[in-house]
Amino acid sequence: MLKVKGLIFAGLLTAFSAMPAAAQGLGAGLGLLGDEGGPGVVVEYEAPLGATGSGPGLNLVGDFSYFPAGGVENIDLKTLLIQVGARVRGEAGSNLSWLAHALVGMRRATASADDDLGALCDLADVDCSASDTGGVLTVGGGLEYALGSGNAIRGQIDFPIAIRDGGSTTRAVFMYIWKSRN
Repeated sequence: MLKVKGLIFAGLLTAFSAMPAAAQGLGAGLGLLGDEGGPGVVVEYEAPLGATGSGPGLNLVGDFSYFPAGGVENIDLKTLLIQVGARVRGEAGSNLSWLAHALVGMRRATASADDDLGALCDLADVDCSASDTGGVLTVGGGLEYALGSGNAIRGQIDFPIAIRDGGSTTRAVFMYIWKSRN
């Protein structure tokens, strides 16, 4: 699985690095996935899809999220989201902008027994782990505050929806954004 994650990350990095340097923005931060998904990290890349006038701009977004510490008592849950999509953003004030996006990609969730329950599973010779891989559609939005020098902070709320079974959850994200200078 680690090799697959590395190949996916390398592919996304290669695809996005081919975009014009003046248009790039990179964000990293902390997220909280609902429904016992727990805390995790979110890394995001954003680039304009073309020249924009004074109105809202359309951007391409790549999103990587990993939530390693979810679960309930005796069950450990790890969730991975890798998505791409479009984001619309506009001015909300002198240093404030709004954003709304729709992303599509893959999700992988793995649940396993913790040490205590795992010992019982081993004793009974029962497999107490499960995993699920499928598509995800995420819609959401947020606010971004410009700090100057091309940097910003952002808060956003997302609603990831599993494509195959229709289950959904929430994802709250707080991140720091590094933007290249035009």
